[in-house]
Amino acid sequence: LSLDEIAVKKGHQYETVLMDARAGSVMGMHADRQCDSAINLLSQNVLSKEMVQTVILDMWEPYHKAVRTLFPSASIVIDKYHVVQKVTQALDQARKEFSPLKKARYLLLKGCEKLRKDQRLRLDDILEEYPALSIAYY
Repeated sequence: LSLDEIAVKKGHQYETVLMDARAGSVMGMHADRQCDSAINLLSQNVLSKEMVQTVILDMWEPYHKAVRTLFPSASIVIDKYHVVQKVTQALDQARKEFSPLKKARYLLLKGCEKLRKDQRLRLDDILEEYPALSIAYY
């Protein structure tokens, strides 16, 4: 299963969406993103609680609480978009510790396979010169 929210109107109005992660199909929606709403949505749409082994979530605590309540033995997996976002933020924080690297953000955050040869050489030089940043990068 996958549980996430979508913005339905400007001004931070959200709806909770329950999906079958394998099929990519929507199983149900609810008008807000509270824990009780998520529990109701999950209870109404999941046929067998024993079948639920993994639930993919973002880091919204009410969703975690709902899943732990209904499926205590299921594995919770944080969705890859939120993991990448947090790793990117942490790497950028590490870069900001070194004032000469103000313009190196692009080199550090872009996938190394997408860098031109000259950019890759510059990135290698930066990582060699700043070992603490190199640890964060790798």
